Amino acid sequence: MKKIFKLIGILLLLLIIALLVIPFFFKDKLEAGVKNAINENINAEVNWKKLNLSLLSSFPKASLGLHDVSVINKAPFQGDTLAQIKDIELQIELLQLLKGTDNINLKEFLINKANITIKVDSLGNANYNITKESKTPTEPSETPTEKNTFNLGLQHYKIANSNIRYNDKSSNMTFLLEDFNHEGTGDFSASTSKLKTKTNTTVSFITEDVAYLNKHRIKLDADFNMDLEKMKFEFLDNKALINQLPLAFNGYVQVNEKTTETKLNFSTPNSDFRNFLGLIPETYAKDISDVKTSGDFSINGQVEGVIDETHIPTFAINIKSNKAYFKYPSLPKAVNDIDLDIAINNETGILENTYVNLNNLRFRIDQDQFKASGKFKDITSNAKINLTANGILNLSNIEQVYPIELDTKLNGVLSANITTQFDMNSLEKEQYHNIKSNGEIGLNNFSYTSDDFANPIAINQAKVLFNLNKVNLEQLTLTTGKTDASFNGNIENIMGYLFADQDLKGVFNVSSNTFSINDFMVSTTEETPKTSEASKEKPQDESTPEEQIKIPSFLDATLNFTANTVIYDNLNLKNVKGSLRIKDETASLTNITSDLFGGNIRLNGNVSTKNNAPTFATQLELNHMNIAQSFTGIGLLQSIAPIANTLDGDFSTRLSLKGNLTKTLTPVLGSLAGNAFAEVIEAQVKSEKSPLLKQLDNRIDKLSLDNLNLKEVTASLNFDNGQVKVKPFNIAINKDVNIQVAGSHGFDNSINYQLAVALPASYLGKDIGSNLAKLSNQNLENTLINLPIGVSGNFTNPQLQLDIQQATKELSNKIIEEQKDNLKDKAKDEINKFLNNNNETEKTKEDKTDKEEVKDAAKDLIKGIFGKKK
Repeated sequence: MKKIFKLIGILLLLLIIALLVIPFFFKDKLEAGVKNAINENINAEVNWKKLNLSLLSSFPKASLGLHDVSVINKAPFQGDTLAQIKDIELQIELLQLLKGTDNINLKEFLINKANITIKVDSLGNANYNITKESKTPTEPSETPTEKNTFNLGLQHYKIANSNIRYNDKSSNMTFLLEDFNHEGTGDFSASTSKLKTKTNTTVSFITEDVAYLNKHRIKLDADFNMDLEKMKFEFLDNKALINQLPLAFNGYVQVNEKTTETKLNFSTPNSDFRNFLGLIPETYAKDISDVKTSGDFSINGQVEGVIDETHIPTFAINIKSNKAYFKYPSLPKAVNDIDLDIAINNETGILENTYVNLNNLRFRIDQDQFKASGKFKDITSNAKINLTANGILNLSNIEQVYPIELDTKLNGVLSANITTQFDMNSLEKEQYHNIKSNGEIGLNNFSYTSDDFANPIAINQAKVLFNLNKVNLEQLTLTTGKTDASFNGNIENIMGYLFADQDLKGVFNVSSNTFSINDFMVSTTEETPKTSEASKEKPQDESTPEEQIKIPSFLDATLNFTANTVIYDNLNLKNVKGSLRIKDETASLTNITSDLFGGNIRLNGNVSTKNNAPTFATQLELNHMNIAQSFTGIGLLQSIAPIANTLDGDFSTRLSLKGNLTKTLTPVLGSLAGNAFAEVIEAQVKSEKSPLLKQLDNRIDKLSLDNLNLKEVTASLNFDNGQVKVKPFNIAINKDVNIQVAGSHGFDNSINYQLAVALPASYLGKDIGSNLAKLSNQNLENTLINLPIGVSGNFTNPQLQLDIQQATKELSNKIIEEQKDNLKDKAKDEINKFLNNNNETEKTKEDKTDKEEVKDAAKDLIKGIFGKKK
């Protein structure tokens, strides 16, 4: 007996060793064989990071696991990921494998954390069609073959924590299952059996950009009778939960070779109005268990027909409620007298023929009643809408009757009495003549907060009149920030703005007492990129958010406006008139006029925030404006002419500029290009305000720039690459001194100027003047010379280079020329005197002799003057 137990022990030990060793020896070969077999038979690349094969851990079952599995498509979906699966596990009876039977029953099949993306392109190609076609067709055998008796059974399967996305571009349809958990238990080896399933997921269904289901939670515990030979699945007594709406349903689905046949009936198990609140996604509806309700609500319908490439089942769905009421216990108000009658139908099996009749919608909050009705046809193609609305709705009551979390707090009273008829194609193609509307919509005491505006907008009163295809904004008064404004005009596409996500278009007249431009700029936060790989010496740990002002993107409008005061940055413009066109995040200004700094301006140009770097271009005229106020209040002028802050008077200028803007819409000085023409009408100079003028005053005697009175001085400037280039212009200091100015300065305050100063020689200083005066018979006050002066450095610390040597040389040359002229005049006088004093008779008698003597005397005199004594 001991030997028998010993033998059994040895056999068990060998079996355990075999179960441990066999997977180790055959794993790599098995893995390579499975991978090659899969990839040879499908048009996709299948791979996984790890394969586990165990005969011991799940004994007496064999366990196979694949981890980090990927299925990558080939053409025509080259590189797309069809499936990414974290874990695939299956278990099978070990004895069945050892017996080699053709009937294999899988005990367990598990898929965990799968992300499956199914695509159908516009040509109808599907990325799940990855099975390769046989290269050589199979010919029928002349002799009958034995029937293949291999069967694969399954007892339990499970898909957990997965996401499945189906996107069909050919029909513009998207179906999404998120957080998908589904499991079933049954016998798939039998031709007929019963299958028990549990499903819990979030469903979204969008077609033609209309979301019929949006993250609706569905819970379904369903039992089926399965006929696998006929592929018919019959629903037994089942209940589903859509969000918090219970539904009971029965019927069947049969999958044929080319079609799918469906017949289903469903209804609410009771008529409690609580069922209506259950339709709303739980995120918005919150807990409805304690909500007080009265009245009835019911949904019933039937779906019957076939599904193929061109057809869907016909269906009829009815939703009704009568004299209902609900109130959340935590909120102060209730909704009363709720009537609802909606029919959703398709009678042909063609998707485009689906229609919705809103036969009645009515409710009351306090004493405010609202009702609507309408018809919606061709909702999957060119939706045709015929809608009537009438009543009053206090918007502040919405949060007092329903626990909705709004991005902005609503206030105001909306009144409507309107009938409208339009189709979506006409809206999208802007064929407004096909839109028929009548009635009016009013809004009072409304407040609105949006990312498109810097401050909340308060609309005190608004009234819109509809007359066939015309929409008139009869009145709109609003305040926001520092702004007050009144609007009237025409709206071109109010239906397109409300229903087709179009920009709001129109022409409006605007009048305002105070209009602040900054109130209508959007402040957004952008991430500043981290340092690149090439510059990681000082890497940034976090990206820095940066505020950016944007022009509203939803406007396509022209505003003709007048305003007593317009505030832009730190400027207060008075008596402003002009036209503003906003489109595509660009504001174009036309013929803007305003009073400013004692004069007036005229402006044309545009500002665009469409691209990442905002840009501007402008033509600006400033007429008879105070210099000090202008150059103090307008930062750009300070950069163009920093020295102008020393002037006290009036000027005019014409500027043409373009360049980039910062994200807060201030000019990037280095990007400016353009030109300017400026005229100083009359101004006094305050040299003590400028280090440059103070140095110039100190270096040149008698200059006295403080006494300078500029009048009708003009200058032309060009802007490029951060430099202001000044064409030569003249400044008359007084009747004796004139300065010609030319050169350039940078927006970084650097200077590179050349001054040509024409001034009396006495200005050069006493030493130079007295020494040179000894050689001259004239006072140097009357002798003008040119003094070249180079200016470098910057306006804060200027460097002056006075070319005294050149000025002295010029003065010396003038004195020499003066002496030469004097000596020449003296020689002429002496010769004439000598000739005139000779006796005429003596001259006749001794003509030849006298002429020679005179000639010799003249030579001696000239030699004495211009010879050694120069």
